[in-house]
Amino acid sequence: KKLKPQGDWRLKREISVLTKLQNVSNVIHLYGVYGNEESPIIATEYIKKDDKIIPSYENLKWLMRSILIGINGAHNRNVVEKISNVL
Repeated sequence: KKLKPQGDWRLKREISVLTKLQNVSNVIHLYGVYGNEESPIIATEYIKKDDKIIPSYENLKWLMRSILIGINGAHNRNVVEKISNVL
């Protein structure tokens, strides 16, 4: 993922979050950060996407479960605040 030039804090935040979530199920794996401050590149695992597949009910249930497992792992590592604190 090649990032557009933006605030240095955004890059640091994204790297920090991905580092904290390295061993969480259903969260993309961070391999490293390359390049320089003007054009940083974050290397993550490749996820193949097929837009032509219409998901079945079972696939949607699996997807929602996977998302919730990832969010739970992020919450357990203090990356995600409680919903009540955000709203």
